[in-house]
Amino acid sequence: MQLKIENKVTIIIKTFNRKKALNRLLRSLDAIHCRCTILIADDSHKPYHQKIINSFQTLSIKYYTLPFDSGLSAGRNHLLQKVETPFFLLCDDDFMFPTETNLSNVLTVMEEDNLDIGGGTFLNYITINSLKKLIRVFITPKLLYRYVKKTPAPSAYIGNFLVEENSCTLFLSHSFIPAKKVFSCDMVNNFFIGRTDSIKNMGGWDETLKVGEHEDFFYRAKLAGLTTAFIQDFNVKHYPLGTKRYIAFRNRATEMKIKFIEKWKFLFYKEINTDSGTTIFEHKAKINM
Repeated sequence: MQLKIENKVTIIIKTFNRKKALNRLLRSLDAIHCRCTILIADDSHKPYHQKIINSFQTLSIKYYTLPFDSGLSAGRNHLLQKVETPFFLLCDDDFMFPTETNLSNVLTVMEEDNLDIGGGTFLNYITINSLKKLIRVFITPKLLYRYVKKTPAPSAYIGNFLVEENSCTLFLSHSFIPAKKVFSCDMVNNFFIGRTDSIKNMGGWDETLKVGEHEDFFYRAKLAGLTTAFIQDFNVKHYPLGTKRYIAFRNRATEMKIKFIEKWKFLFYKEINTDSGTTIFEHKAKINM
């Protein structure tokens, strides 16, 4: 289905050492005849600017090569400043758009509900890019079934922050209520349509957090009074893919999350999966006596 919202939405993509993944994403955008401007920021060891431009001449791509390991946040901020449309669609480079994608419907929800951020669902597919992952899949019946049948695990990732004195708890849910179209919340997946001016006014992403920026971004959006919601039937296929070189840099996420906790001077921070009641992550600050 041809997208007819090119005057309202710009697609922004930060890529790092994942040329194959970016190729797949752009092929999927080409397949749905996307006419939106696509902005790409690349801070890889060996940027793949020219190969991408040569391969996708029918797409409206503006490609920016940044200094090595500028970071996810800096790359997104660079692209954010280049956006000239009222809205932008944030994408990771390991996404793939379903053929039934209709961004016009999502944009209608954004405008009717006066949302600043409208997030969608990850349809998480299993990818195998290492011997360790291969063994894990083949010895786990549920994973093997998903891999063979190409069955995704949907993730809505609806989050709400509760701050009490110097403690912060992030309550996370992946639950769906089919009859409800829009869920008001504080946090959604890193797949969302954002109102450009609202995100610019809150300062975009914190560039000291090269990865693991998620919680900080949405907590700051909450403090800034932005309206965030999860939108049903707004889906993207997610194929996590990483080389050893990519994973070595991605593994800094926990370190960056602790930086976020220290930045806001939380003495205690916890993430709880409200669907299962399990604790996902917790951190207690060290107090110097």
